[in-house]
Amino acid sequence: MHLVAAPDLTALRKPEPPPPLVARTTPFTGTFPIRKVRATQDPPEANMEFVHHTAPDAEGITDHDNAIHAVARIDFTPSPPERGYKLKDARLVSVALGRAFVPDLIPTNQEQTGFAVFAKFFHSGDLSPISLTFDVTWDPPQTNDAHERYHEELKAYQAQVAELQRTAYASAVRDRLGLVSAMRPRPSQDLRTEERQAIYGSLIQKLKPFDLFADLYLGSELLRQIFDVDEMLYFVAPDYWRPREVTPPPTTAPVPSPPTQSSLGKYPVRDPSVLADRTVVTWYSHTDWTKAMNPDGTVSDEWRVNYLITEQTQPAPSGSSLGWLIQADGDARRNEFLNAAWAKAVLPVRPGREQAALEWLKQVDVEGQAALGLTYPFQEGDPEEYRNKTVGQVLNVLALRLQKDNTQIANTLVAEKVFETGFDPLDGGFRPAAPYEVFDQWIEVLPTDQVVAVEVSYDPRTGQQL
Repeated sequence: MHLVAAPDLTALRKPEPPPPLVARTTPFTGTFPIRKVRATQDPPEANMEFVHHTAPDAEGITDHDNAIHAVARIDFTPSPPERGYKLKDARLVSVALGRAFVPDLIPTNQEQTGFAVFAKFFHSGDLSPISLTFDVTWDPPQTNDAHERYHEELKAYQAQVAELQRTAYASAVRDRLGLVSAMRPRPSQDLRTEERQAIYGSLIQKLKPFDLFADLYLGSELLRQIFDVDEMLYFVAPDYWRPREVTPPPTTAPVPSPPTQSSLGKYPVRDPSVLADRTVVTWYSHTDWTKAMNPDGTVSDEWRVNYLITEQTQPAPSGSSLGWLIQADGDARRNEFLNAAWAKAVLPVRPGREQAALEWLKQVDVEGQAALGLTYPFQEGDPEEYRNKTVGQVLNVLALRLQKDNTQIANTLVAEKVFETGFDPLDGGFRPAAPYEVFDQWIEVLPTDQVVAVEVSYDPRTGQQL
């Protein structure tokens, strides 16, 4: 496990945000003067009540006799709490002691800088202005100097953090590449055992023992009694024609598909430019554009997901440049196995179980079973008992014959005779027992001038001389 520490940000000073811009309510005191309407003859008198007007927003108000007209409107422009605040509304909260005043409307002007008061009733008193106290609500501006300054400082701080994160990320990628490049492959025998188990597991699914037995493990053990699983041979064919399908971006359907310009690799870099100046030879999971020659001779676009290396890492494993799936602790054979287009498995039948194996394959409906009912094409040299039989009947005859030959103790003793006194290549060679006499083994001894002892070594994996 490769753990990467977060970048150290203690040397950076994060700006403190200013107080939030919220609606504010401030008190405001203004005076309502007692004055007559212009172009009227009689001014208001002391201790009079004014109540009558024609509309809520009328400019004038009259006494009870509708004889004296007074001004009903006064405009106020209070100071905002800070620059940029706009007046939302005003509400009358108190009137000077000993005076009476009832507003009809208190509308805000269009510029939101002030408000007007229309009187519905007031008492003239001693004709001095009436003191009115309001609560004024203000809407905040979108921003102000303090917030603008904060955003600029925050932008600079975030740029510094991003640079530290890019440096730390690039360093972590380089370190991880070095660790992966230095990872030793696991023993070849362990890898081949895993592959054998994987193929056998897939083979069990195709032979369907769970269709015949409720217990899958019982069915597997029965298969092992019929087939020699430990001696199974397998061959895989790596796919050299097209890059491996990749997982699409999260915004699309999660179905693997050939790489496109927007495809990401298994371990994508958030932004390839992050590693642009980190002495990296090529991009990891960066999509590169090539041309592909189609089987019909036409040329089409093709995109491949590249891998990342540095000047200190080892070359990528074989197949990585093709877009193959690569296992870091695997060998070349494992990578070919992971990217194989298909695999061939040869599962030997245990001696004496040939008939049981044939019956099993008939029950599980394997590929090619439909041909068992066809007439066997008899050929010259075939046993006469094959004539006028179906392919299935011929296979059954052959299985019975092999079962008989493989269970006869005489054949077993003949095959083991060579081990009684040792193998002598100069005394008739090696002859296996029937029906395997088509196989032979011998050693050629060539004359030489002298015998020279030469030290040799052998490859433990292939058994061939190095």
